[in-house]
Amino acid sequence: MENYILLYLWMSFTTFLNMFFTVSGAGIINPVTAVLTDPYRAIGIGYTVFLIGSLQRVYLFRKNIFGEKKNLHYLKLMIPPSIVGAIAGGFLLSQLNIKLMTGLIIFSSAYFIFKTIKSLFHIKEREIADEIAITAVPVALYTGFLQGASLSGVDIRNNFLRSHISEVSVRAVSSTIGLFNFLIVSAVLLFSKKLLQSDLVLILALIPVLLLVQIFGKHILIKLKDRDAKIIALTMSVVSLLILVSSFLR
Repeated sequence: MENYILLYLWMSFTTFLNMFFTVSGAGIINPVTAVLTDPYRAIGIGYTVFLIGSLQRVYLFRKNIFGEKKNLHYLKLMIPPSIVGAIAGGFLLSQLNIKLMTGLIIFSSAYFIFKTIKSLFHIKEREIADEIAITAVPVALYTGFLQGASLSGVDIRNNFLRSHISEVSVRAVSSTIGLFNFLIVSAVLLFSKKLLQSDLVLILALIPVLLLVQIFGKHILIKLKDRDAKIIALTMSVVSLLILVSSFLR
């Protein structure tokens, strides 16, 4: 019972933080959850909570999703390859070389963090439709694959989006794309009986709390200047990257 209380508090806290910056499931949430349960249940609980959180964020940011043509353009480009990537990642999970994949994640994370920094410090941002399309599709495929394999893909996708759209739009677009990936992985884990009935009770009990913390988080995010919100998110992305590099070098 004590572990479930700790899980309840941990998932509520990280869901609130996710409104401002990516709290990586593979890098931060799952390892802590695994201490309180076991690795497979940690992934199952984490991804199901991410699924619920994404559903709620899609509802909370629905005006940003459906009211901005640019955001809809990214969704049309990125959802299909992301789903394909998530399915492939789920099937190939047991065959992946984790060390190699971690190295790729570090490289791609660093690249998109650099791109975001450039966009922050350049007044005029170059934006060519064909160039975005060429980049967005492989990024969606790659990050979908990582999420399907229970690795860290959200931070890479967010930093890619962050260099092109506002931080509020990043939350709207990325949550919508991630929703499909989390649904795929959660369904696989549920049908393979990696989740216990008591885990599902915990997750259902979390729904109202997650909604409340995300409403509060959205209120704060909207109050922030876009540049300040991006700097906060970028700073935490760098911290997450350093944690990942540290684990890679051990």
